[in-house]
Formats: sequence, C-alpha cells, structure tokens
Amino acid sequence: MVSPSTKDAAFTAPLATWIWNTTLITDESQVSQFFSFAQEQDLQRAYLHINADIENQYFASFIQQCNASGIVVEALMGNPRWILGGGTPRLQSNLDWIEQYQGNASVDAKFAGIHMDVELWALDDWKSNLETYIPAWKNMVSKIITFGRSLGMAVAADLPFWTYILSDQTTGETMDVWMLDKLDSVTFMTYRNTVSELLDVAVKPLAAANSAGKPVWLSVETRASTEAKVSFKGLVTVSTLSSKLQSISADCLKHTSFSGIAVHDYAGWLALG
Repeated sequence: MVSPSTKDAAFTAPLATWIWNTTLITDESQVSQFFSFAQEQDLQRAYLHINADIENQYFASFIQQCNASGIVVEALMGNPRWILGGGTPRLQSNLDWIEQYQGNASVDAKFAGIHMDVELWALDDWKSNLETYIPAWKNMVSKIITFGRSLGMAVAADLPFWTYILSDQTTGETMDVWMLDKLDSVTFMTYRNTVSELLDVAVKPLAAANSAGKPVWLSVETRASTEAKVSFKGLVTVSTLSSKLQSISADCLKHTSFSGIAVHDYAGWLALG
C-alpha cells in the first residue's frame, strides 16, 4: 500500500500493466522496447498472459529481467467459460502449466503470483443466470486460490468497479466483499476517461478494500472501447496520461488500501504516443 508521506505534486503511485500479447517476450527488439518504456514510466508490476505455446526459457529470461528492473510479474490468465467448466485452454491446463513452470524455474524467474481475469459478465445471458453463475464463479476462484497457496503464490483478480451490485443469493454477501476477503489483492477496472469520473466510480471499491484491509489497484483503459466515457484512447498522449495518473494518485493516497494504478494494456499505452 502507498505511504501518504510520499505525496507531492509530481508523485505517481506504483504503476502496473497487462501484457496480453505474450509473443513479445520472444522478440529481442520488443523486449528492449518494453524495458525502455517501463523505465520511463517507472513501471513496477506486469500481468503477463501465460501461453503454453511459448517455451519456458522465454518466460524465464523476461521475468529475470523484470526482477532485475524492479518489476513484479504475475501470471495472467482468464476465460469466462471456465466458470461453466469449459473454455480453451481449460482452467486445469493453465494451472498445470503454471505448476510445471514454477517447478522448473529458478527463484529469480518465478512468477510472483496468479492474476485472474475471469469475466462472468462476458457470458451470454449472465444477468438471468446469476443464481447458478455466482456460486460457480466462487468455486472457480476458490480452486485457483487453493492452487496458488500450494505453490506459495499470491492470487489476485481483475474486477469491475460495480462488483458490489453482484451478490450470492444464498448468503446475501456482495461479491466485492467476498472477493476482497478471499484474494490477496484486487485490480478494480475503474475505466473512465476523466479523472473526476474515475474517482467517482472508485469510491465504493476503495471503501470496501479499506474495510477488508486488502491492497487494491485502480485502473485506466487505453484500448478502443465501444462504450462511451471508458477509454483514454485518442484523448491523451503517454505524457498527458501520466499527469492524469498523478492527479488520481494524489487524490487516492488518503485510502489505506490504495496500492497503485494499472494501465490496460501495455500495447494500448505504448500506442498513445
């Protein structure tokens, strides 16, 4: 969590980003570009999408370089159909890959944690199936947490800022509270394209995290979106986004749970120019 003592006009909280296009770790020039950009932006965390088609050696080399640069790497994975027991690759295939990778990697090449992006709301007719989907979602998350614990890995998840409207109909507990209780941290998708609107939608996630005593990250979108007011794409450059991240950081430091800001995603961020 971020210390308020570090607050000043130019302060930006720790930054994270998602790397979905994992093939970049196999390309020396793209890797070099990533580390140059990461250094310029003072990146401190990366959610790297796992891909069993890419050899372990590439993951190991990239993670070692990240660790040497002060960047924590989490294993990113997700498919909404895992909630229903489907999806390709299967959830178990991802867990098996992580287990073999962690078992073979040197200490400085291991993933620090697991980062779930399993979006129940991406399933067809999800609103009319919450009675069955939410318990299945909870079971899946619990399975991943148990697996992560067995390997000594922290477990985190991406959740929309409005997770508080979802609840387990059996217990009445809202899903933001349940997730914050079970997970080590949460990245809330507070996607809005103005600082004031982002801070508005961040109020409830930050309050819930403060109560839970868990670290949370807010986030901004830089990829094109079909939804209005969601993405900064076309509105900012890398430099002007940085000033907005400073404003968000300064406002959020009063929250004990606030740990940083995640930028979705690396490719979109880089493309801002």
